[in-house]
Amino acid sequence: MCWRAQERRRGAEAPAGSAHIQQHCASLVNAFCADALNSYANFHRPCFFPEAITDAKGKEYKRYRYEDMTTPYEKRKSLSSACQRLKPGVTVEHLDAIALQIRDNATA
Repeated sequence: MCWRAQERRRGAEAPAGSAHIQQHCASLVNAFCADALNSYANFHRPCFFPEAITDAKGKEYKRYRYEDMTTPYEKRKSLSSACQRLKPGVTVEHLDAIALQIRDNATA
């Protein structure tokens, strides 16, 4: 038996963020994710993207440099196949307009 099951049998609450949401709250959570969270996470939240470095022995290391920090959308736009993998009817110009609607600091 896993430790979480043992904890629940003793009456402990599930850790925050690991329990399922109730069904009557699902539409509210989905609306929040669609309206605010998804656009922030994709267009405004900075992320580190690793650089793979291989040493003399062949071991691969990941280096996360400040210069490589960018948003997921900017990273996708920098790839050569960015336009090829968009859904039909979605253009880079349309996504640029979404990204420029509000400033990064204002979304946070």
